[in-house]
Amino acid sequence: MNKHLTLIAWTTLAVACLSWGGVWYLTSALTEEAELRASATAEALQKADRAAYNQRLLSIANETSVERERLDAVAGLDIVSIVTAIEEAGTAAGVAVEISNASPGDTIDLAGGASLSTYRLVAGGQGTFAELMRVAALLEQLPLISEVETLEFQYLSDSGSSSWRITARLKVLSTEQNI
Repeated sequence: MNKHLTLIAWTTLAVACLSWGGVWYLTSALTEEAELRASATAEALQKADRAAYNQRLLSIANETSVERERLDAVAGLDIVSIVTAIEEAGTAAGVAVEISNASPGDTIDLAGGASLSTYRLVAGGQGTFAELMRVAALLEQLPLISEVETLEFQYLSDSGSSSWRITARLKVLSTEQNI
């Protein structure tokens, strides 16, 4: 009987070890399957996020295409076109505006190989105060990416009439580099 109990004990031990081995194998297989599913889910979410981002980017690009074209048209002017626009503003106000100084300023490199250049210009003209105020208003509203930095009005008492002189310092941005 002792032998019989020993055989049962060893058999029970073997069955217990095999059962624990089965439990370990099942646990490890389930864990591996869960990790694979989590990885696949994360990858699918990343793909979906990338697709949504690309769709938003394309949508923004399509929505802003007209504005970008307008901005390119305004910012892409060369220095000659800029000077012509300033002189035409003076002509529209009845004053002969002359550019006495035009100098390049800082340049900023943009994406895509383009660069944004700053030009500083000094414009002047002579006329009545009302004409010069119209010139000042037109210089403020030029169809350029520009800023009137200073305006100086000077009364010319020696001319015999009520004549004034305007000096305007402007800063203009352009993607052209011809100066």
